[in-house]
Amino acid sequence: MILGFAIFGALISLIALLSLLTAAQRGDSKIGSSLILLLALCGTVLAIWNLPYWSHPSHQTTEAAKKVSLTSSSQTFSTSSSTTKATTQKTNEQNVKQQLIKSLTKLGSVSFDTQSKTYTLTVTNQSLKKTIAALNQDPSQGSQMA
Repeated sequence: MILGFAIFGALISLIALLSLLTAAQRGDSKIGSSLILLLALCGTVLAIWNLPYWSHPSHQTTEAAKKVSLTSSSQTFSTSSSTTKATTQKTNEQNVKQQLIKSLTKLGSVSFDTQSKTYTLTVTNQSLKKTIAALNQDPSQGSQMA
């Protein structure tokens, strides 16, 4: 939002400057254009000064304080975090299995072995089975089938 004020102020400043130059060429009064230019420049400078890049100089100390508080809280609740990680891991495994089943349904069935963390595709597509058997007998046919 502050960036929008800075951009808007810059546009108003540009318009006021052009109005001031036009008034100077025509010999008209320059007081109104000068006043608007001065106000627009002040507003633009104020908006640029309040941008987040300059307005938070103690950002690094705040981040360090957050890290310290997170470290102490994670040490306090370490037992709950391990169960959360296990639950998350199990959920991720199920999500991957569902995606594989959805993607490979035309080729065969997908199973997951929790002990070895291995997904297995059992090919049930007859044409794919014939293709694999032909490649096993003569691997040089692979370039022809591609």
